[in-house]
Amino acid sequence: MKKTIMILAAMLLLFPVMSQAEEFPELEGWRPEGEVKVYGPDDLWEYIDGAAERFVIYGFQILRFREFSKKELMMTAEIYDMGSPLNAFGIYTTERTAEGKRLSIGTEAVLGPSHCLLLKDRYYVKIIMLRGLLDDESGEAVLKSIESHIKGKSGLPPELNILPTRERVFGSEKYVTQAYLGLSELKNVLFADYKDSKGSEYRFFGVIQTPDATVERVWKELSGKWTSTLFKDYTVLYRDVPYEGKIGVIRKGKEILGVSGVSDETEMFEHLAEIL
Repeated sequence: MKKTIMILAAMLLLFPVMSQAEEFPELEGWRPEGEVKVYGPDDLWEYIDGAAERFVIYGFQILRFREFSKKELMMTAEIYDMGSPLNAFGIYTTERTAEGKRLSIGTEAVLGPSHCLLLKDRYYVKIIMLRGLLDDESGEAVLKSIESHIKGKSGLPPELNILPTRERVFGSEKYVTQAYLGLSELKNVLFADYKDSKGSEYRFFGVIQTPDATVERVWKELSGKWTSTLFKDYTVLYRDVPYEGKIGVIRKGKEILGVSGVSDETEMFEHLAEIL
């Protein structure tokens, strides 16, 4: 009886993996090569080695990938389930570069001849050319085909609403789970670049609350390390960051919001006033 229960439990554990493998998108005009391969957090390093840790830090759940060929071309299509739209957004913006053409497919996509990226809901997709290069038409067709098979909604994570939109530099939004600006006390941070009417550049950021890092706990840790002052009836915690200028934060309701990349306290307070 005990042996039967163990076998049934093992089958239940395997079922989600088998189901997800079977659901891998078919790509019109491309021939599948081999079976769908699946990796989880414990063995992802076997596939992407040193990069695995970065994915796990962003909440990686499961990777499904398959190789496809088309005449002289061969590519790998990788679909990463990152557990949440925010985590997928974070790893996508970490790997996205200025190179490539941005497209409005899913939440966003980047088209390039040797690789393509796609973000939609909790999924991050990478197309990597193993042989040959993609032209724009073929690359866009592949991205659209995969996007149509991915469940969920397009659109940026709602957590980005904590950041002001005025003067925000388009496409500069990012999310880091560890050590914003190298500061170990600042985890799970959304940020974006801004440019004011004078041409000055700076950043707004917000700390995303998690069960292990509540607003109360983060604020208490910052209060014990940073300088404190009052501004418009708000407590401001601030410090200098080498090569980055000053950084300052306020606690507004259930949010910790801040500004970084400013040269002095006057500029810091000027921008903090915009989010009070």
